[in-house]
Amino acid sequence: MAERFAISRSQLMKIVTELVAQGFVDGARAKGGGLRLERAASEIGLGDVDRAGRRPPPVRG
Repeated sequence: MAERFAISRSQLMKIVTELVAQGFVDGARAKGGGLRLERAASEIGLGDVDRAGRRPPPVRG
């Protein structure tokens, strides 16, 4: 995916980490892991992702 968008793997992981923190995707590490959307793609607008990227990540405690 990083190659397709011409970004480094570390840049991609930063983006993915933010998408997980904002609740857009769920990430699973381990054999058979990967990423999946938390909601249907039709329920996620580009504006939602843009706005989420502009606000600070939620505090987890």
